[in-house]
Amino acid sequence: MAVAISLDFGQKGNKPINIGHAYSVVAVLPEQGEMGNVPWTIPLSGQRVPSGEKDINVAQKQLKTILNHSSSPWKDKLAVKVKVP
Repeated sequence: MAVAISLDFGQKGNKPINIGHAYSVVAVLPEQGEMGNVPWTIPLSGQRVPSGEKDINVAQKQLKTILNHSSSPWKDKLAVKVKVP
């Protein structure tokens, strides 16, 4: 996710200037229930991506923190769910 403002000073040949911040958000997508698609998510972590860091590195740190939290039932376990059509 990125929040940005684009400025165009109207001078020919100049590119617009983008000012803003990038954010990394990790969220839970609830499974489909009897009602079909669920129109909401549960945010677990949201962090601003520093200008000198890559967004994927921030996301990896967020996931590591969430998965290793002492109160989580999946601490130190790996689970992969694959949906086959």
